[in-house]
Amino acid sequence: MHTRSFSVEKALQTIAYLQRKAKENNYLKLLKYLYFAERYSIRYYASPIVFDHFCAMHNGPVASNTYNIIKKDDYYLSKLSSEERALVERSITVERTGEKVYISNILKQDLLSDADVEALDFAVSTFSQFGRDKLIHLAHQFPEWKKFEKELSGTEYNKKRDMCYEDFFNNPSTEGYEALKSSFKADPFEMDQAELSLAKSVFEESSNFPFNCR
Repeated sequence: MHTRSFSVEKALQTIAYLQRKAKENNYLKLLKYLYFAERYSIRYYASPIVFDHFCAMHNGPVASNTYNIIKKDDYYLSKLSSEERALVERSITVERTGEKVYISNILKQDLLSDADVEALDFAVSTFSQFGRDKLIHLAHQFPEWKKFEKELSGTEYNKKRDMCYEDFFNNPSTEGYEALKSSFKADPFEMDQAELSLAKSVFEESSNFPFNCR
């Protein structure tokens, strides 16, 4: 069964898959891999993976519900069902001071489609070579975050702005593209413009996607 709305269980399966694939416990890096996977999935398959609410923050795009699950935010957990809270409690161990998360008891990936896995594998194979700060820098080059750059500058790290999935279809500016070329030969999300336009049309025709801009 593949969900078309945010699911705590699918979010856990997704982060657990990224953790195993990348052999990574830093949750900021895992959240960046998720963002890059979502960008790939939306552009190639016109669909998010976890259907989360993305926010632009000082350190880049953040899947807010997944982040709240990872850090076991008390207020967020209080709004979940008892079954969902129990799943999070027994699956997540977090060390906030070291940005470390350990996920256990999540071995299944039945909620992940083949397209989901393709996008997650792309994110790990393309971006796991980079350290934490470099991932933040790379995430800052894409227009869905770049549009908020001036608002998010400064030292107020908890400031956030709602992001739109439609913006994930936009290509980097010349400035962003040049910054990406320091790490890649080209934009790693570059694709045929006709295929990109078709994916965007399919996405925009969908009426049940959360957090689009209409």
